[in-house]
Amino acid sequence: EKVRWQTQSDVSCFKQALADEHLGEALELYSGAFLQGLESDETNEFNTWLINERESLHTRWRETVLKYGEKAEAKDAAVWLQKLLEHDPLDEEAFQAYLSALAKAGQTREALQSYERFAKTLEHELGLEPTSVTEQLYRAIQSGAFEHSHVNITLTRVTEPERSLPKPSS
Repeated sequence: EKVRWQTQSDVSCFKQALADEHLGEALELYSGAFLQGLESDETNEFNTWLINERESLHTRWRETVLKYGEKAEAKDAAVWLQKLLEHDPLDEEAFQAYLSALAKAGQTREALQSYERFAKTLEHELGLEPTSVTEQLYRAIQSGAFEHSHVNITLTRVTEPERSLPKPSS
């Protein structure tokens, strides 16, 4: 009654590259929203699954970019971190990593200009200022105290708050 083919897809290759810790390969395989263009206004099980799958893949890609940013050469890291910021220009954790990568790559001018743009966007969009950690990083780069081999500023790692689901009523 049913036939199923096991085929290799970009998603399965992406997940396998992540499992094998081939970060650069995984980044190259991610091409944007899962099943982009397949949209529906209906609320049904398929759409719920699609939204969850898209979010899961995007989150894994984001985490991979951040991890790659810590391990890769600064110029390469900056390229991927910039792509991540194109998806979410207000992602401060990604921005801090991007700023660090630019500074490590010796691109101080670009780092300072990027900070100014980020601060203006944050103020305009959310009415907020950059966090103290981002501000410290900026000042270290601006003053020349940022060392290419070591940063004394601990970058923030945003973690999801623990959430408790309500217990079902009997």
